[in-house]
Amino acid sequence: MVGQCASLPDFRTCETTGEVSPPPYAVGTSVTYGCRPGYKAIEGKSLTIVCQSNSVWSDTSELCTAKECARHEVENGRLVNALDVTFGATISFTCNEGYRLIGVQSVKCVIKDSGVNWDNNFPICDVIPCNLPPGITNGTITNEAENYVFGTSITYKCNGDLSLVGNPSIHCTTKDKVNGVWSGPAPTCKAVHCSNPDIVNGKKTSGFQLHYSYNDAVVFECNPGYRIKGDNVVRCEANSTWVPPLPTCVSSPIIQAATTTRPSKGTKPASGNTGAATMVSVGSMPLMVAVLFITFHIYYLI
Repeated sequence: MVGQCASLPDFRTCETTGEVSPPPYAVGTSVTYGCRPGYKAIEGKSLTIVCQSNSVWSDTSELCTAKECARHEVENGRLVNALDVTFGATISFTCNEGYRLIGVQSVKCVIKDSGVNWDNNFPICDVIPCNLPPGITNGTITNEAENYVFGTSITYKCNGDLSLVGNPSIHCTTKDKVNGVWSGPAPTCKAVHCSNPDIVNGKKTSGFQLHYSYNDAVVFECNPGYRIKGDNVVRCEANSTWVPPLPTCVSSPIIQAATTTRPSKGTKPASGNTGAATMVSVGSMPLMVAVLFITFHIYYLI
């Protein structure tokens, strides 16, 4: 109806203060609002609206805005969905690699006293610890410590001339982002002695030593006229054997091709079957192999 305003705007963030008569409202009627808990007045806006001559309230948009909870950081971690810290918002937490969350996984901005605050204390990100590392018999840990945490590395060393079999170093890691575990078992210390490797009709090209222990390697090659059968590199393993087995040198076949003489100019050789003998040496046993071939020659007298 002209000269009157209909019902009041439906504000979510504020409510009327004092008694308000039911609609309609005459032009010039003013109504004052107060922000609901968790909200505050928008800067530059009045909390009072007036019925104007065009029968429209002077302001129908929200008069209040949500209050903000204090912003905090988590050392060795970060906040998820942390752009919104206003009343009603929820933020979550995650820790950096090697750290675990101690406390709640998320907090919500709620009404507390006359303002807003987080509904719980922020968690902390604590470095993931490991138990004492596995021990080693007949050996020592070169860098022992009182506490071991994520990323800590230790190295083992064997006593005397014992060989260290396995990975000499392991480190503290995690599989579930909560509990620390060692990256592998401790190595073992044992006596490893491989025999001096020699091959017939061959020689070593590297790995010249008086004694051979774990992981020592030797490279072989064969003498001229022989070829290697097997792998040319072997390594001393933990069970005091060479792996793969030592290679052997076997004689290479030598093929001597027979020569043929071309007939003189103007002569006509007999056509038909001709033969040549080829000497083939297999191992130490020479064999005579007859090679039969057929040739056809045509010569013209000039």
